Amino acid sequence: MTVDFRRPVPLARALRAEGTVTRATRRLFRTEGRILDAETLAVLASSEGVYLAAPPERLAELKARYRMRPLDDSPAAAPSDAPELVDA
Repeated sequence: MTVDFRRPVPLARALRAEGTVTRATRRLFRTEGRILDAETLAVLASSEGVYLAAPPERLAELKARYRMRPLDDSPAAAPSDAPELVDA
């Protein structure tokens, strides 16, 4: 994985993390991701990576551990035990 740090990350500001699979073969996945300032949408960091596919049982374990879910900006989409965002 390579990361390009573009701007300093402001303290006490909400961040947004996005990631996509840009190419998938039988065993490898190429991905891109970025971290944005949630208010201004300025790109703070971007990344690219190549990953080996995990077996289905390991993938299920990782999804449960890290609460991976499709992107949905609605507040109702957040898990009930997710921390609430507050302004500091």
